[in-house]
Amino acid sequence: MIRGENITLRVVQEQDLETLFRYYSDLDNRGEFFPLWLPSEAVFKHDFHQHGFWREHRGRLVMVDQANVILGSIWFYQPMRYFDALEIGYLLFDRGSRNKGYMTEALA
Repeated sequence: MIRGENITLRVVQEQDLETLFRYYSDLDNRGEFFPLWLPSEAVFKHDFHQHGFWREHRGRLVMVDQANVILGSIWFYQPMRYFDALEIGYLLFDRGSRNKGYMTEALA
């Protein structure tokens, strides 16, 4: 767990799956640069149960507020096997939570 002043980053828990799937399936939650793919619920849950969205070169954390309400998600991945670097992706689900510095805090 990584605790900040306003948010906490933590691993995805099983009780998060329904909420996360609903958020990822809602295209209105995405900014203009976020890919427009729609996840399969079966694959989404299978990936969680296989490895908890956490492997050697990729991982996903949820961002929660002080009441443990999911605000967004942040993930890292290795874009090419021959790269040493990792890329970071993120999504703040609730439009009302945007422009409050949460993602800036999460990335720091």
